[in-house]
Amino acid sequence: MKLDPILSRAVRLARKKKYDESIKAYKKALRYSPNDEDTRYNLAYAQKMLIQQQNQQDNNDQNKEDNKDQNQQDQNQQNQNQDKQDNKDQKQDNKDQQSQQNDQKQDKPQQNKPQMSRENAEQILKAMEEDEKELQEKIKLQEKKDAKRYNVEKDW
Repeated sequence: MKLDPILSRAVRLARKKKYDESIKAYKKALRYSPNDEDTRYNLAYAQKMLIQQQNQQDNNDQNKEDNKDQNQQDQNQQNQNQDKQDNKDQKQDNKDQQSQQNDQKQDKPQQNKPQMSRENAEQILKAMEEDEKELQEKIKLQEKKDAKRYNVEKDW
């Protein structure tokens, strides 16, 4: 069998960045010509490039995951800001209602209405509990993420 077609195929595959197939072709060529230094060099180069390609894919996957986490954190922050704004609006509405009630009390001193209805207080309490749960989950996710980053193992 001729060696040239095998080597030219290996080179074409390497140029197309199909390093795993290129490695197989270089190994096949080395079976026919085990002393060919150029083929050995090209095999080593293809193996190195395959490792780099896999590392780059891993980094891209990690970046996508990080971006997804960041987007989730941004969304959580927006939700929290919206909840805070809603709470401020609700408090302002309550103040407005209170001032109206005070005005009514001055007109009609016999009416004794509570400052905040029980339902409003429960709604505010539930909103605060949900915010607390979301914050705790966010902290747990961040701790897990930090634990993964600092878990470095030497690969020797």
